[in-house]
Amino acid sequence: MKSKKHRSNESKIAYVILCGAGVIALVFCFILLFTGRVRTFDLTGGSNEYYIGEELFEMSGEPLMIDDVSYVPAKDILAQCGYEIDWDSEKYAMTVSDQYDKSYIYPDRDVVTRKGENVSCNNAAFMLDKIIYVPVEMISLFTEDRIEIAGEVKKIIRPVRDLMADTYINDDYRSTESPVKCNGVYMIGEDKAMEMLAYPDDNCTEYAAVINRLATAFPEAQVYDIAIPSMAEFYGPKPVYTDQTSGIRKIYENLGPAVMPVNAVKELWAHAGEKLYFNTDHHWTQRGAYYAYKAFLATKGEQAPPLESFETNNIDDFMGSWANTVKGTSGEAQLKAHPELMERFMPKVEYTGDIFLDQAMTNRSGDSKVINLSDKTYGTFICGDQPLTRYTTNVKNGKKAVLLKESFGNAFATWLVNDYEEVYVIDPRYWNGGYGRDDAFTLRALYDEIGGFDDIIVVSYPVSAAADMRKAIGALIGDQNN
Repeated sequence: MKSKKHRSNESKIAYVILCGAGVIALVFCFILLFTGRVRTFDLTGGSNEYYIGEELFEMSGEPLMIDDVSYVPAKDILAQCGYEIDWDSEKYAMTVSDQYDKSYIYPDRDVVTRKGENVSCNNAAFMLDKIIYVPVEMISLFTEDRIEIAGEVKKIIRPVRDLMADTYINDDYRSTESPVKCNGVYMIGEDKAMEMLAYPDDNCTEYAAVINRLATAFPEAQVYDIAIPSMAEFYGPKPVYTDQTSGIRKIYENLGPAVMPVNAVKELWAHAGEKLYFNTDHHWTQRGAYYAYKAFLATKGEQAPPLESFETNNIDDFMGSWANTVKGTSGEAQLKAHPELMERFMPKVEYTGDIFLDQAMTNRSGDSKVINLSDKTYGTFICGDQPLTRYTTNVKNGKKAVLLKESFGNAFATWLVNDYEEVYVIDPRYWNGGYGRDDAFTLRALYDEIGGFDDIIVVSYPVSAAADMRKAIGALIGDQNN
């Protein structure tokens, strides 16, 4: 006969076994439940389609590969995981919220604020075409769901918001000739003329402020600013050198995070031994504009086709605008004795070009050739300055760009048409009272008219940062501050 104490011990053992079995059962049920909740996101590389099980979804952008790291659009995946996605303009961060917590994903940072703490990742998120891309490892901070990418994933260069902190030029290509002033232009040696321009501090900060307001007015589009130097920055004699690079750096340092600056100076300087500017004209060459275009695409995480892959149709005896400017001086004969080569690179795409004189694009004044072969002046590029030019190409990627420019932007536009289905080239000087024309023009009206656009690109050189151009750009956005 068992004692009362022995029976009590047996009861305790049975109770412990029963409780243990219950815990194991609960854990097992939890594992089954948890496993059942884990889903697999099947992303189709090379497109913006993905599946969860059998259900097809469409992302805002396709998966990307950078240095063997996979990136996905954060908002699409995390929204399907039950999170609410928003944007915090003060923190400049995407918010990822559920009923318990609000997390933050920051463009260009490898840190995520999760449950009140900063969590470091191996790779940084970034913004491309207004889409926040994150490495797959960041997604794992929010969900146990699996990301599987199939197909040929597009490989790109990491977009960088380059503020030119490490961009400097030296005197390697600077002329040692004594400058001779002729009608306000400096003759350098026997065969070239150039103007000495600068970026005054006030112009830099006020110009940056206008571009910031442009980005605020169009949160739907990505604004790019491309500030370029004139010929004197690389080649002008030391006695009249004005350090335009420092001015461009100041502009970029004053741009808000919504504007993507393009460091064209670094790319131009890397090719300063080539013909980037004309000797007889105040503009850059199409070759020079190509290197700014190459820097622009790199900022977008893309690569430009090699320059030698473009067909050419050159002019051997080009004579530019300076010949008239220095007329009646010793410089006139010097320049006319040295005509120069004008390279003309033809577009790779098929297109139609239309020049319009009105906002509604009903008053059409003629065709626009990307390279007008019959014109032997700088006007060969997009038929010169026009109020509004529209190019429709066979690129068929659904992308639309707006280029705000003065004449330096004409050569840049010849490259831009290769990358968009529609390109709208606008010269702000021709609108809202400019050049004696009273025609009204607002970018918002254009946006509504054409069903939106993806990118706004502003190309400027020192003269463009001055008050008249700032006012003209401001008028396009209804700016009351200029």
